[in-house]
Amino acid sequence: PPKEDKKRKKKDQDEEDAEEKNDAEEKAEQPPAKKPTPRKALPEVEEETAEVDGKEAINALAVRLVARLRERGLAVADDDDAARKQIGGYVMTHKRGTTVDVAAVIRQADVDVGRRVHVDNVECPDNQGLANAFKELANYEFKVGDKFKGAA
Repeated sequence: PPKEDKKRKKKDQDEEDAEEKNDAEEKAEQPPAKKPTPRKALPEVEEETAEVDGKEAINALAVRLVARLRERGLAVADDDDAARKQIGGYVMTHKRGTTVDVAAVIRQADVDVGRRVHVDNVECPDNQGLANAFKELANYEFKVGDKFKGAA
């Protein structure tokens, strides 16, 4: 019957309006979102190239770049061999003949590797690594969308 259809449509519309009103009220009640504190920008990378002739020269360049990237605060692997292999891949990517574009390697590492997470107020310096790991996991959970785990 047509009257029942009209009543059902009216009821559905009323429910949708009530949900929208509740959503608007919830948004109005929530405190404004905190703005993240801006990180210091990484320093600009000056144009630089290096001549590499052979596997030993590539490995030596990768070792030097690992040290430079750690000084920049990037999250390069803690294990020296793993970090050398990771950055060595970037070196090979930006190698043309015997010349490596060092600036391009550093820029790519800035984007791909990312910044190292650091917790400032740790009372016991021995726990710094553990606090950094928890902070990194919390950041990951927030990015995934699980706010409950991220806040834990």
